Amino acid sequence: MEPNWTWRVLDNEMMFQPDNMDFLDEPKIKQPLPAEPTPLDFVQLYFMEQVVDFIVTKMNRYAQQYIAKNIGTSAYSSALLETDRS
Repeated sequence: MEPNWTWRVLDNEMMFQPDNMDFLDEPKIKQPLPAEPTPLDFVQLYFMEQVVDFIVTKMNRYAQQYIAKNIGTSAYSSALLETDRS
C-alpha cells in the first residue's frame, strides 16, 4: 500500500529557520601549493591518495576485462595500457 502524502503549508512558527551562517574568513586555499601549480595539484587537494589508488585499481581491472572480452574485435583493445598513479 502506497503512503498517502499531502502537501500543506506550515505555519511560519513551525518552519525551519537555519541560523545565519556568515562566511567570515578570507577565501583562500589553505594547503601549500607549488609556485606554478598544475591541474593535478588542485585535484590532489580534493582526492586522498587512497581514493586515487582505488580509481586506478578499478580502471586497470576494467581495462583487463575489456581486453580479454574484446581481444581482436576492437581497435581500442590493443591500445589500452595499464596505468599507475603518475
